[in-house]
Amino acid sequence: MDDSILRGVSITEKADEWGHYGYLQIRRGKNEFRKRSLPITARAKEILMAWMSKSKSDLVFTREDGISPISAFTLIQQQERMRKVLNLPWDACVHSARHTALTNLGLTGVDPFTLQRAAGHANITTTRKYVHPTPPAIKDAFRKKVRNERRDRRTARKRAARVAASPSIVEHQPTDTVQ
Repeated sequence: MDDSILRGVSITEKADEWGHYGYLQIRRGKNEFRKRSLPITARAKEILMAWMSKSKSDLVFTREDGISPISAFTLIQQQERMRKVLNLPWDACVHSARHTALTNLGLTGVDPFTLQRAAGHANITTTRKYVHPTPPAIKDAFRKKVRNERRDRRTARKRAARVAASPSIVEHQPTDTVQ
């Protein structure tokens, strides 16, 4: 499939310059921020292609007939069954994937407002609840802070040494004498 457009999903055969294989368009939501397009990664492309191969309609996620849209209730039931089969903790749910995705995006250095737009949140305080810095990320942030402070101190010392080594501007100025 060279280029596929199925109800808000546009998948390309080759990645663009950023490594994206198209986009997933979210058309509806509780607020204007919910309407957005998200890039499709190589892994997301694999998953979407597998789901689309089962579909007999222009929907990506369908019921077993391959035609009818899947309901949110069905997804919740499927997730509960899989959680039990895989013996996962009670709080392992589809919604947790949003927390994981936004946390992982935040760990790459994405700014909070981009995270907010990607999540479709109207308010940045909502996004804050989804991003969970890891202990290594916090440790790394402090390591960077210390490194920057050391760099700033070295720069200040070098600047002070240059100023001390150069002749004073006052010495080169001719003096005005009153006669």
